[in-house]
Amino acid sequence: MRWIRTKEQKDNLAKYCWDFSRIVLAALSIAPLAKPETVDLRGVVFGLTSGVIFAVFGYILDGKEVKS
Repeated sequence: MRWIRTKEQKDNLAKYCWDFSRIVLAALSIAPLAKPETVDLRGVVFGLTSGVIFAVFGYILDGKEVKS
């Protein structure tokens, strides 16, 4: 059983990963820096790590070809 069957599914999943990466980076890493007194270092590190992981997934999916 293949999870990604069509090019549209692959493209949509890659776009989702890229978008989720940006949201996670903004919400967990950049937004807390606006209020320096409430910065939680663990949250910022978790946001950066999660954002990079989803960006890598998006990059991998974006470059992968779907075999018919």
